[in-house]
Amino acid sequence: MDASEGFLVQAENLSKTYRPRDVSPTVALRDVSLGIRPGESIALVGPSGCGKSTLLSIIGTLDHADTGHLQVMGLDVQHLSRTQMADLRFRHLGFIFQQYHLFPGLTVLENLLAKFIGRPRPKHARAEAENLLNEVGLSHKRNSLPKELSGGEQQRVCIARALLSSPALILADEPTGNLDSENGAVVLDLMLRLVKGRQAGLLMATHEKAMADSLDRSVEMRDGAIVGNIQNI
Repeated sequence: MDASEGFLVQAENLSKTYRPRDVSPTVALRDVSLGIRPGESIALVGPSGCGKSTLLSIIGTLDHADTGHLQVMGLDVQHLSRTQMADLRFRHLGFIFQQYHLFPGLTVLENLLAKFIGRPRPKHARAEAENLLNEVGLSHKRNSLPKELSGGEQQRVCIARALLSSPALILADEPTGNLDSENGAVVLDLMLRLVKGRQAGLLMATHEKAMADSLDRSVEMRDGAIVGNIQNI
């Protein structure tokens, strides 16, 4: 199924087993199928180790499945070269992680523009980055270093970075996991508002039911498999 049929992502029967040396194999995904439509927000819910992060990594082309079929933006991921997958991530995907992964020696604005390292930077990129910082309430911190920001502010920088260049799909892995409940709620509300305002899709891994209920749909995972699919809105 390609993007013209209404899906950003169509994953079918994905399975993944990790086989580290001198350790028993770990089955991370078991026959997982999932479709994501434009503008749809989906929560992957379940305990640690249930396969949420692995599924996010595979859909984000940061990892690969052992078996199954995956299309992202109508492209068969299995048939793409590493360069083509990097281009797919750059053009169409945005990532928000629990760990902020900001460059410590770069300012807030420079961290956003670092997306274009090794690639031609569009003339409008700086203006877009400035606008995103304004939207996340951090214009006054544009010249600050990450160490000068609170955890909530750092994650807001990550949200702005993920939305730069208007990707079609945002992948978020426990985006409020390092924040207290109050800051987590603020960051989640901001993320949902900005993602929906751009009509982007969102796939978010979380173990918190309240967060999952804020999204359109909740997909429950256990032991690497999908065991439930609930429409929230």
